[in-house]
Order: sequence, then C-alpha cells, then structure tokens
Amino acid sequence: MAFLAAEEILDQREVRDRVGGAIDRTNDIKLTNLTEINTESVQIMQNRAIALSSRC
Repeated sequence: MAFLAAEEILDQREVRDRVGGAIDRTNDIKLTNLTEINTESVQIMQNRAIALSSRC
C-alpha cells in the first residue's frame, strides 16, 4: 500500500512538472511574440519619424 501511495505521489509530481514545463514554454512563446511585435512597432515608428523629418 505504501509503495502504491508513493508511486501515486511521484506520478502527480511528474504530471505537475510536465504541465509546469508546458506553461513555461507557452509563456516563453508569448514573450517572444510580444518582443517581436514591440520591435516591429518601434521600427514602424522610426520609419514614420524619418519620413516626417525628411518632409521638413
């Protein structure tokens, strides 16, 4: 009985670790996407600023 209980605890930890890892990977992907979006937004604003300054 104690062995089965210990095995169940290990199984739960493994599941928790796998879910935690999946969440971490998802968060990394979201952060990467936000970084790319922010970088692109900055580039667009810089290009607009250059275009506006060249008109003057």
